[in-house]
Amino acid sequence: LADVYTSGRYSDWVNILKKNHNYIYGFGVMGDRYLINTTASNIIFYSYASAGALGVILITLISLFILYSSILTLKNSNNLYLQKYKLISFFCIISLMLRSIFETSYGVFGIDLMLFSFFVSIIERSRNK
Repeated sequence: LADVYTSGRYSDWVNILKKNHNYIYGFGVMGDRYLINTTASNIIFYSYASAGALGVILITLISLFILYSSILTLKNSNNLYLQKYKLISFFCIISLMLRSIFETSYGVFGIDLMLFSFFVSIIERSRNK
């Protein structure tokens, strides 16, 4: 039933959990392809297949830190001109994070990672001023 709503991704995720016996360090770059011969279609499962539990912890901490930093920056924003850039960056970061539920998104090098990095740099630069 879950595969009806996830286009077969749920089965892929279950297979990654079952087949990854190197659960601490994973199988390196594109570990999902090694384990299930296709993409994991989720940043957490991709991290687990490629970098194991350590990778999952790391990507979770990075994502939570960026989310926290973005919220804090918006909360403390005084400059109305810069605030719209921060707000747009915040919503783009949130969109990419939500996209990472059903795609690897910013977990691998590509346009998502470049956009994610760009929006994070806007948030971080304005936070440090």
